[in-house]
Amino acid sequence: MKGDVIPTVDPDDFKKAWEVCRVCFDGCIDLESVKPLFKPDTNAEAAIVRASMLLMMTQTMPNELADVMDKGQPSDAFLTKFAQIPLVASGEINVGELLKTLH
Repeated sequence: MKGDVIPTVDPDDFKKAWEVCRVCFDGCIDLESVKPLFKPDTNAEAAIVRASMLLMMTQTMPNELADVMDKGQPSDAFLTKFAQIPLVASGEINVGELLKTLH
């Protein structure tokens, strides 16, 4: 999986994946159990992987992401963009470039 491109996902489904990851305290998410939350053609694994990456970023880089956060949560615009940006599994995310694309 390392080096694989993580497919983009529908922004509305990504927002659902974000909520799942945000409230799942143990980090263990059964993909089969969350698939019904998404549209039939949504890649649930990609949505959850993207949301997990974003959750880790919000926890480890709160100051860098402060401009795109709203009351401790990523803004709607940020979630929409994160669903669509190119991401690579176990790859680096250039937060500066990501934030530039939002402005």
